[in-house]
Amino acid sequence: MVGETTGKTSPLKSDGHEHEQEEYAYENENENENEYVNEPSSNHHHDSVLAGSSDSLSPVKPTKLGLTSSAAAAAAADAADDADGLGSQPSFKQLITRFHHIVKDNNREESPDYDARDQIQDQGYEESEAENEEEPSTELLALADKNDIMQDELTILQSKIAKLDKQLVLEKAKKAKLSAQITQLSELLETVFKGYESMHATVSDLRQENTDLHQSVSQHETRIAAFDDTLKSELESLAQELYIQYAEKHEAKIAKLRAAYESKYTKKQATFRDRFQLLQDQQETLKQELAHVKNRLQVETSEKRQLVKLWDEYVALDKKDVDEMSNFVKRLK
Repeated sequence: MVGETTGKTSPLKSDGHEHEQEEYAYENENENENEYVNEPSSNHHHDSVLAGSSDSLSPVKPTKLGLTSSAAAAAAADAADDADGLGSQPSFKQLITRFHHIVKDNNREESPDYDARDQIQDQGYEESEAENEEEPSTELLALADKNDIMQDELTILQSKIAKLDKQLVLEKAKKAKLSAQITQLSELLETVFKGYESMHATVSDLRQENTDLHQSVSQHETRIAAFDDTLKSELESLAQELYIQYAEKHEAKIAKLRAAYESKYTKKQATFRDRFQLLQDQQETLKQELAHVKNRLQVETSEKRQLVKLWDEYVALDKKDVDEMSNFVKRLK
């Protein structure tokens, strides 16, 4: 009779064991997430079902069996019967009965055709209850051990999550600090680029002005040379005409007139030479200014290259190590 009863109840136990394996696999798949850790409602509901039992029933607390309202009502009724009959020390039979009620209700939720199969299994189970009142439940003990292991794993996971949260806060602070430094460097680099563009525009204007001055000087030199040639030819022509007309008696007057013309045009020539010298001085000044601007441009270019080099070092250090990045920022300051 015992063997027949065991054979009849084995499908139910195997179903419960498969359900435990599914629950354990579910917990292993979600051990890196906070879903299972942050679901105290179902565990609390399961605790309320088994609250009428003694401490020997507490290890079943963290298992996720998905109790329905009917299972809770049945468990509550069993707990009331235990309180009336045996006090606060339920027997193994009562514990096994509660466990099977929980598994049965859970399987009924998952499989609609479970009720028909469950009726046959319940008949065999009820027959075996009378003979196995004092027989200990190995499955319940295994569940208790498994519950202890899962509680330890849960504690370890919670401590790991707390450590990871602290590390995440530190990393966010470091990231914010580095972002602020990057923003400052970007603003400084933008300012340097604007200064470089302004100096480049100034150099272009000075080069154009220098070209215009060279052209103006060339034009004035051409005009002066043409004027000298014209003056000489006119003076020679005038002298010849006067010599022919007035001969020797007017030679003195011609000499005076020539001297007057030469003095007049000598003054003009001196004026043009002074202006030419002034233009040359201006050209020399512009050359000096251009050289100064070139030197400033070289300094700005070297500073720009230094900034680009520092930026490349910063990017390389950002990829390597945060500690080296902090040393780099201190050295930069």
